[in-house]
Amino acid sequence: MKKIVPDPPVTALDTDASADLLLDRAAADRALNHYLLIPPAPSPAKTATYSICDSVSLEAALVEASGLLRCAGASVSEAGNSLSGAQRDLVLSVLHLVDLARAYVDKSLDGLTTH
Repeated sequence: MKKIVPDPPVTALDTDASADLLLDRAAADRALNHYLLIPPAPSPAKTATYSICDSVSLEAALVEASGLLRCAGASVSEAGNSLSGAQRDLVLSVLHLVDLARAYVDKSLDGLTTH
């Protein structure tokens, strides 16, 4: 389809005016963001729920981790026995991960030389 009236030619004044409008718009946006946006609240300092004494040896820490993993495995096993279907499969997959982590801890305990 043909236009009856052609588009007017683009002049240098039109491009300068549109560039100035874009710059003014960007400056206004920056100013509004600076003065109107509420700064995010500072995040609270992360604190540990449990703290481990620095004097604990590597062997003692691994023995404790192995015991904790044994307890976690027993808890997961009991929880999985009362479930069925996909929920049981999910809980027992956690048991598998706990057992695997415990095996790695026990293997590293076997490799330690005791004094």
